[in-house]
Amino acid sequence: MSDFPGFGGALYPLFSQPLYCAGDVLSDSIVNHVTNLSFYHDPMEMNGQNSDEQMLLDGCPELKALVEKHLNFYVYTILKIDKKYRLQHHCSWATKHLTGDKAHKHSHCNSVFSGVVYIKTTPGCGKIAFHNDGFRPTYITPTLQPDLTEHNIYNSTEWTLEPQDGMIVLFPSTLEHSVDKNMDFEARYSVAFNYWLHGSYGSNTNRLTV
Repeated sequence: MSDFPGFGGALYPLFSQPLYCAGDVLSDSIVNHVTNLSFYHDPMEMNGQNSDEQMLLDGCPELKALVEKHLNFYVYTILKIDKKYRLQHHCSWATKHLTGDKAHKHSHCNSVFSGVVYIKTTPGCGKIAFHNDGFRPTYITPTLQPDLTEHNIYNSTEWTLEPQDGMIVLFPSTLEHSVDKNMDFEARYSVAFNYWLHGSYGSNTNRLTV
């Protein structure tokens, strides 16, 4: 970024949708567990395959521990949510993308925090892209789309990440995302998951316990 005119300049990305990305080491047992699952074809054409197992993390404690290590850091250390609220896994599945497979733009319903961990990737296997929903004002009203000299974290309506083995990505479940087409000849494997945040919210006439 260019130097600010004057002195003491600062720019704050207010009211963000925090996207977490980190790497970790996957053991052979995790990779073998995921790649040897049984899969079915998604009903949407060229949308890849999903595992028959829909509570995958419960059957792979080593991977669940890895996911929750990062999720706890994201939720309690970065977002500073009080630990009286308890994260609970309620859905997880593997995806398998062959050549030409992709994932349409979507978000995750019935969930608070979602994420994906990449199990087996190759160059060109398809970036994950995150999208502003088109109705949420950011730096400008959605009804205007000015030409930009450069895309950056402050003005972009789409942000992409290149998958790597062991990369874990976490985000609010409402954040829309898609996956680019797999242009490689090898299958790409990943594991997606949803978590809820249990606890008591509010007080008196606006109390909610979930």
